[in-house]
Amino acid sequence: MNDPFFNEWQQKYPPFMNLPLRMIYRKFSLYYNHKTLGSNICNNYIQDSHPELNTILPQCQKVNSILEKLKTLTVHELDVSKLCEYLSYFLYDKIKNSISNSNVEELYEILNEIKKSYLNDDKCELKNYKMDIFAFKNKKNLYIYSDILNWIKEKSVFSTFYSSYYNNYLDECVKSYKEAVNANNCKYFQHFKGELECLINNFNDTKKFLKQKGIIISEDAENIEKYTCPSEADSALTLMVSTLSEDGKPMQDINGPPDFEANSMSIPNNGKGITAGIASSMVTGMFLMFFFLYKFTHIPSWLHHKIRRIKEESDLEEKSDEFNLHTSENESMNLYKDEYNLNYNSSIYS
Repeated sequence: MNDPFFNEWQQKYPPFMNLPLRMIYRKFSLYYNHKTLGSNICNNYIQDSHPELNTILPQCQKVNSILEKLKTLTVHELDVSKLCEYLSYFLYDKIKNSISNSNVEELYEILNEIKKSYLNDDKCELKNYKMDIFAFKNKKNLYIYSDILNWIKEKSVFSTFYSSYYNNYLDECVKSYKEAVNANNCKYFQHFKGELECLINNFNDTKKFLKQKGIIISEDAENIEKYTCPSEADSALTLMVSTLSEDGKPMQDINGPPDFEANSMSIPNNGKGITAGIASSMVTGMFLMFFFLYKFTHIPSWLHHKIRRIKEESDLEEKSDEFNLHTSENESMNLYKDEYNLNYNSSIYS
């Protein structure tokens, strides 16, 4: 039994089956699913009168089975703090899915206390990520993909015979990255921003490493760039535009003192100098902010798209007005003809 992330790895990536992360997760799964008989240290922290005893106690016992053996899970180049990091990602979705939200915080406090009985290491902390399962799934997947990339480039998990496996794995990394930064997931972006950046760095470094070793990288895995949610760029632009009047000059704050302008006009020369300095600073600040947004975000493409849409809508309105004008003229001509024929016929039969 293993973590769902590693399902079908025997078929997809046989050379990577002995990677430390996969081996550690396999052991975590074995210990976690081991049934505990009788009492253990968890009973010292969770009383029999606990309202959710039947859910929180079994979870504590499962994790305790791992903590008891954590120090014995020695893997080359993995220290205890790294094992705790692996364990935090392994546990969160299991705990989150098993007990109510009100008891998640309590269980993590208990587990971190129990951990001290086995480990004298302040660097080891079981993290409560405090996010929903959808956001955590992306966070965890990005972390694992990035960690394995690191093992490929740094820990000599390399052979020219693995070329196709490297390409397939890089393709999977790209797919996971795209899924995480999908526009629908922008509200979750803050939860796994660090994992995204780590994946980008490890991805590009690993790709460079493999190319230097003579591995041909497929086109699908060629580019992966830092992503900024469109909503963030749009919000920044909206904030900038809202501070300018139609002529491009800074607008006065409508919430400011109503007689601000009058007071500033009555100030002597020193006051004018201060006002001019403030105005100059505002203009300079806005210019730098516009430059930053244009240079380092997706606003240029967003602006081009908006301008194109406005132009298309304007052209459509002009064509619509022209059509209405022709229609109006035709109706007037038909009305005139009808009136003329009516008068003419009337004169004949009168």
